[in-house]
Amino acid sequence: MKDRLHLRYPIFCTALLASMICIISCKSEKELTIDNTKETSTDTTALIKDTSTLVATPIKVKIYRPKVFNYLIKTAYISIVDADQTHPVYRLNSNMPLALHFDFMSFDHPSYYVEFIHCDHNWKPSNISSQEYIYGNDYQEFSVGNPSFNTSQNYTHFDYTFPNESIQFLLGGNYYLLLFDSETEDTLLQLPFYILDNQTFIEASTLEPTIPKYKFTHQKINLKVDAKDYEINDPYQNLIVQIRQNNRMDEKVENVMPSMVMNNAFQFSKATAFHFGGGKEFKYIDIRSLQNLEARVRSSKYIGTKTKIVLDIDEIRSYKPNISLTDMNGNYVIFTKDAQDHQLQGDYATVTLRLKQNQEMAWEDLYIVGAFNNWQILPEYKMFFNIHDKQYECDLNLKQGYYNYEYVTVPKGKKSPVERGYIEGHSRDAENDYFIYVYTKPSGENYMNLIGLSRINSRN
Repeated sequence: MKDRLHLRYPIFCTALLASMICIISCKSEKELTIDNTKETSTDTTALIKDTSTLVATPIKVKIYRPKVFNYLIKTAYISIVDADQTHPVYRLNSNMPLALHFDFMSFDHPSYYVEFIHCDHNWKPSNISSQEYIYGNDYQEFSVGNPSFNTSQNYTHFDYTFPNESIQFLLGGNYYLLLFDSETEDTLLQLPFYILDNQTFIEASTLEPTIPKYKFTHQKINLKVDAKDYEINDPYQNLIVQIRQNNRMDEKVENVMPSMVMNNAFQFSKATAFHFGGGKEFKYIDIRSLQNLEARVRSSKYIGTKTKIVLDIDEIRSYKPNISLTDMNGNYVIFTKDAQDHQLQGDYATVTLRLKQNQEMAWEDLYIVGAFNNWQILPEYKMFFNIHDKQYECDLNLKQGYYNYEYVTVPKGKKSPVERGYIEGHSRDAENDYFIYVYTKPSGENYMNLIGLSRINSRN
């Protein structure tokens, strides 16, 4: 009996030990399963929290800005047909079409197609289909250009006129033209234009500021908009008035409520509403002739396949009085004195601008702006400090013509806010154009209509 017990004891102990291991193992697995469940639950909660955060974050809406995406495309702009560089406005149902102009810097070029996008007053795409604002084909193809001749820089010039027999516009508003490569479908450029559904009469004038701190530096706009018989529902919500100095997007005032409404006429007379720094008269680049030196050209050399021009050095004039000169209020025109055809015989030149400065600015970057670059802060127009000559410098690649420009500063490494006064200064006596845009959202519609547009001059 003892021998049997002696033989069975190890078996019993082994079985007991196995049972205990199994129980412990099951318990551990159960605890582990519970812990894993808790961890998953926690992660899910965190994920839900993150998702909630993502949902709460406003969706970034695309806003169009003028841009050229291909470095081979130069001197791109939209103007009224058979006119010099002008404000690109087409009056709805008129016989004055617009034209896209650009140079492709080679004789070997792709074929293109264009697309038109209707936008609101802030250049966000409207929530309407293209069939609502375009009659005809959504995409317009073209491939025929004209090669330059008697120029050191070869290029092909293109003109595309619209509206045309294949496309008509149905609605007023802000628009963008997008140019694509037909083969790759890459976007090559995007430029703005306007279609005016004229429904208003605009009265505007410039006044001397009544606010003491603006008395010698700013200009004030007095404005009245008469919508005549055009129905505007809730003008405090659906009527948008923008005023842009020299049509630049970085110098605009908007979202000002009318101070008086009477018989569908709207008076804007708030004391602080429409004040603009006067700036100074614009500097200019005159390269209409590359054979005979124009004013402000210090030197001209022919290097390689391009003319290299250095202008007289500019100086900071923020503390100097305004000098009354005739300028183009920041605009430009393509023109050559050396040939007859400005578009096909106008050559390209490298123009060096210089600004005298004893030391590099510690907190600001310096840029050149004008209508020729759509008043934008772009890398190719950034000035770099030459420590040896104690001056800022920048090389511009420009087609023959006459260009206005000015210097602006922005915080280092940023694109805004733009400051004009640091280098140029402000004067109430400077001559400026003011463009007045009137938008409204038609009753029951989902787009902004451009119903009024006017331009006044500060000296008229």
